[in-house]
Amino acid sequence: MIVCSCNLITEAEIRDALSRPDGPDCVRDVYKSCGCAPVCGGCAGAIAKLLEETRADALYSRAGSRQKVAA
Repeated sequence: MIVCSCNLITEAEIRDALSRPDGPDCVRDVYKSCGCAPVCGGCAGAIAKLLEETRADALYSRAGSRQKVAA
């Protein structure tokens, strides 16, 4: 699915950029990591949502991987 029609950035490209260890931390950096810059900004909200989802998934993954320690 195309998220940014001005730059033809797909959801898969954004998710790929966000999955990298040195991936983007903000919407502006998502554009940079995809090799472009914002044009109209209409997709910024969708990109921000994907960024937020990725951060939440990472937090849940780390929390789920913690082992309980016997007292």
